[in-house]
Amino acid sequence: MSPFGSQRLTTFISKENYEDMEALSELIESGDVVPAVGRHYSLANTADALRDLAAGSTCGKLVIEV
Repeated sequence: MSPFGSQRLTTFISKENYEDMEALSELIESGDVVPAVGRHYSLANTADALRDLAAGSTCGKLVIEV
């Protein structure tokens, strides 16, 4: 919160419903929706993944393989 401007803090709660989840599931299964994966890291290189994330040098999601 900034002391120099008026801001209002609110919460957001999503409500899932069966029809939306079913439609999303169909899109994922058909390949129309795919996650944007930037890089894969082994569990041993988790520190490197966190450094890249903190540096802002990621494009897409980071995957830690266990």
